[in-house]
Amino acid sequence: IDCARFGDDRSCIFPRQGLISFNPVIMRGARTHEIAARVMMAKAKWGSEMEFVDGTGGFGAGVVDALMQAGHSPQEIHFSSKATDPRYFNKRSEMYFEMAEWVKRGGSLPQLPELAKELTTPTYTFQNGKLRLEEKDQIKERIGCSPDLADALCLTFALPEMPTFRNEVGVPIKPDYRSDFDPFREDAR
Repeated sequence: IDCARFGDDRSCIFPRQGLISFNPVIMRGARTHEIAARVMMAKAKWGSEMEFVDGTGGFGAGVVDALMQAGHSPQEIHFSSKATDPRYFNKRSEMYFEMAEWVKRGGSLPQLPELAKELTTPTYTFQNGKLRLEEKDQIKERIGCSPDLADALCLTFALPEMPTFRNEVGVPIKPDYRSDFDPFREDAR
C-alpha cells in the first residue's frame, strides 16, 4: 500500500500472489482512516496474509495505526531503510530489483499504461559498490507524476516470498510444529 494524502499523488493498494499481480485499487485525496478501511475490505476480499505499507514520509503511519487498532498486523516499510541484501543501497532499491527479477521469472502485470511507464523509467547507478535506484523526485520530474503504482507493487517484495501451506482441497493451513515431546516428563530428563 503506497499512501498519499492530497495533491497529485495517489494512494494505491496493489494485490499480488505469486507470479500474478492484479489491478490495483487507486484512491485520490483519501484520509488515512479511509485508506485503512479500504485495505481491510481488500484484505477480507482477497484473503491476504500480509500487508506492506509505505511508511516513508509519514503518510502511511496513520494507515498502519488504524489497521493495528482494528486487530491487523501491517508491516511498515521505509524505502530509505537498510536493505536486507547487502548488494543494494537501500530497501527501495532492493524491492525494485526484486520486482524486476520477478518479472523476468514470468511475473504477470495488469495492462495499465501508466504502470508500464512507471516501471520502465527508473535508472540505477552504483554507489559504494551497491545498486542504487534513481531518486523518486527525479523519476517524478521526468514522467510528470509520482510512480505510485510502481511503488505499491514493489512493496509486495519487501520480504522474501513465503508460500502458504495448503491442504488437499487447497485451503490455507498453518503448519503444526507441535510434537509429543514433553520436557517435564520424567523419562525426558
